[in-house]
Amino acid sequence: MRFPMSQFQKTSQNEIVTTVCAETEPLGGFFGEAYVQPLFQGGIFLVVLIFLFSQNIALGIVASMSMPIQAWIIPRLQQRIRMLGKERVKTVRRLSEQVGETVSGISDLHMNDGIRYAQSDFSNRLGKIFAIRFEIYRRKFFMKFLNNFINQLTPFFFYSIGGYLVITGDLSIGALTAGLVAYKDLAAPWKELLTWYQLQADATIKYETLIELFQPAGMIDSKRQQGFPQQPDWRNHDLRLSNLTLAESDDWIQVDHVSFVFKVGQSVLLTGSPTGGKHELAGLLSGLQTPTSGQVKIADLDLSAAHRSILGSRIGYVGPESSVFSGS
Repeated sequence: MRFPMSQFQKTSQNEIVTTVCAETEPLGGFFGEAYVQPLFQGGIFLVVLIFLFSQNIALGIVASMSMPIQAWIIPRLQQRIRMLGKERVKTVRRLSEQVGETVSGISDLHMNDGIRYAQSDFSNRLGKIFAIRFEIYRRKFFMKFLNNFINQLTPFFFYSIGGYLVITGDLSIGALTAGLVAYKDLAAPWKELLTWYQLQADATIKYETLIELFQPAGMIDSKRQQGFPQQPDWRNHDLRLSNLTLAESDDWIQVDHVSFVFKVGQSVLLTGSPTGGKHELAGLLSGLQTPTSGQVKIADLDLSAAHRSILGSRIGYVGPESSVFSGS
């Protein structure tokens, strides 16, 4: 609702629908465990680790010696998986956009022998998604293998170092047995914490891609859409345009430094080619478009900063296309 009108020329309907309906769902599932899981599993982990150190400092060191290695390696492996995940999300969005364009333009594809081109384009996009997914799974399973390998090293050191301490008389068999049992309880919460970290990384990817799409440049200020402002009286005031400019980029200027005055009661006709900027100028006058520079003013009110309810109730606009919404 706060997107500038120019954003809808860059963002397709299918891309927004896919993002709102599909990409937000996993985030909703993660938010429920975002704080509970690390607090609960982290609490169990700390209690067991403190018990191991209280039994024997050497056992505590052996139990925790592999964890700094995992804490250093796993995030670095996960970083590349995050980048691949973000690329996959964007590729799926583009595929969704292509599906929508194909459905709306299916008659053109049939009439102009474009079916094979469309099929090859779909195959290319699906192939990219497959390659990205394959690389994600390859890296994920390697990370899982490495994680399990490091986890299995710890019991080996337990038996070897603990057994040596028992033989030398520095540790009792009961203490070693208690340490082994406690370590089994330590491995479960540590594994859950690593799993939570991977879920958190996936959720971060989805959140960042949502933010990128739903925070474009030139968003309408939310204050212009809230509340019920006092309606101004424009009956005896002229409409003034001062150095009005609308530009998508330095190379694409649609309205270029326009200045004139519409007198009260005057009817004005804008003529020109379809690409000459008359439609864009009408959008600026109605408040649909926000100018890059310059002002459109009635009395002392700048339309680019006016509340949307003022523009909607005081300005009538009939564009080249109108929508009939469902339910009416």
